[in-house]
Amino acid sequence: MPESVNQGQGLKMTKFETLPDTAEKYYLCLREDNGKYINITSALEPEKGKQGKYLLFYKTYHGKSPWYGGFSYVDLLFPGVTQKFIEITMKGYEKNLGTEFGRTIPGTFTDEPQINSPGGIRWTPDLFEIFQKRWKYDLRTQLPSLFEEVGDWKMVRHNYTQTLLQMFIDRWAKPWYFYCQENGLKFTGHYWEHEWPNMRPGGDNMAMYAWHQVLQLICFSINGTIQRQEHSSET
Repeated sequence: MPESVNQGQGLKMTKFETLPDTAEKYYLCLREDNGKYINITSALEPEKGKQGKYLLFYKTYHGKSPWYGGFSYVDLLFPGVTQKFIEITMKGYEKNLGTEFGRTIPGTFTDEPQINSPGGIRWTPDLFEIFQKRWKYDLRTQLPSLFEEVGDWKMVRHNYTQTLLQMFIDRWAKPWYFYCQENGLKFTGHYWEHEWPNMRPGGDNMAMYAWHQVLQLICFSINGTIQRQEHSSET
């Protein structure tokens, strides 16, 4: 599923006082006018050579890593990526061990799935479409609010994070939940490092846990050292 890795997973912003000759190579181009931002991506030629405040965005990509067998981490927000993972992974388990599902194999454990950006803000190909449908405004012209405290940045950041979280739930957590439900398994595990209030790895871990059949509770106590205990409970 190459489209789960080769379309970009982040956007980085750069500023120019003169639109560069290479502007066509950028994914999105904005011009600032009196505190508002205009999308000029499809009309760059008239802007060339002019002085102004230009904000250009380029895509970033997950790099290859030995952590992933020499491959890249996939975009867990991409439609169908979780179903494809289940298809190519669980069929082998079903064939060889399926009779033990719900018995000696009570469930599946997921370890640290996350939606971190490889650079800049997190992006996925249909982010703007999903955002527009939910919040009724164009995120493209509000992107500077995700990098700097400009415009109605608190509202934009809230809406953006809520959108990513719901996409993560819909495209990762729910497919696993329903697969386990249909196959006599219990879905459990944990997400990336529980870094609250850092929302970049996943938005809200507890919202993700609502889609586990078994919840892993991790308790910390600080008495000179940090101790960790894990307990399972049915949800």
